[in-house]
Amino acid sequence: MLRYILFGMTLLAAVVPAACGGAPASSCYGPSSLPAIPVMQLVYPAPGATNVPDQPGSIVVAFSAQMGAWDMLLQSTGTPVDIGTLGPPPSPLPSPAATPPFANPVYYGVAAPQLNAATAYTVDLKETTLPCIPVSSLGSFTTR
Repeated sequence: MLRYILFGMTLLAAVVPAACGGAPASSCYGPSSLPAIPVMQLVYPAPGATNVPDQPGSIVVAFSAQMGAWDMLLQSTGTPVDIGTLGPPPSPLPSPAATPPFANPVYYGVAAPQLNAATAYTVDLKETTLPCIPVSSLGSFTTR
């Protein structure tokens, strides 16, 4: 019986860090270790937009608060591609842009790569300093 308990404890010790991307369990669990995740919105291209140019210049998102380091992932088929860390948005914001559903949005942008024509893309964000925060899907758009 003791052998099964020790096996279970060893298995748990191996699985918990793996579930946290290899980070120690203390950085993944507990109310003091994870920050509040703000509300996020894809702004440009607007969620569900069609006929988006295949050279949109930038992809812009809005947060309900100032944020640290987040990477933008873009996916058309297969594995998402990291296209860069969020930085200052273009000024002025591209148009037509979605209006965030919260007050005082904080805008961030990433230079968009050349996109394929007539292709649906999904935009996701990934927090880069805490491996336990899941990828956040913001929406999709389709190029012309």
